[in-house]
Amino acid sequence: MQMSDVSVRPARLDEVNLLSDFQVAMALESEGMQLDHATVAHGIASFLARPEDGIYYVMECDQQLAGCAMVQHEWSDWRAKNVLWLHSVFVKPEFRKRGCFRNLYSFLQARVQSDSNLAGIRLYVDKNNQKAEAAYRKIGMTDEHYKLFEWLKT
Repeated sequence: MQMSDVSVRPARLDEVNLLSDFQVAMALESEGMQLDHATVAHGIASFLARPEDGIYYVMECDQQLAGCAMVQHEWSDWRAKNVLWLHSVFVKPEFRKRGCFRNLYSFLQARVQSDSNLAGIRLYVDKNNQKAEAAYRKIGMTDEHYKLFEWLKT
């Protein structure tokens, strides 16, 4: 694995189109879904306008935009704290295995450790995305407790 100079920072509103490109590519690669770019751009811009719901982060590798992730806050009544839900993780193929996701995850762990109002980190992954599952296990995450069930309007 080639380690690189990786940094994590909040996404900016002027990066919505690039973030949308990343999300459209991620959905196609990981789930075979063809997303509408304009809808995704609207969704990302709407999320960025509501900082109380969470934050979008970008990963920069060797001073290039390498990927992104959305982090939402979910209240846990059992813990009386928020859990950070990691969504929409994408790293451009040419930046994979260079420490981008590991650096993002370490950044979020440090945020949780230093904030008494945060309880932990969760994410979900498409059941057919074996590469992502392996990456998450490698950094110490588990799938021991919960399964995700959903209903989505079509």
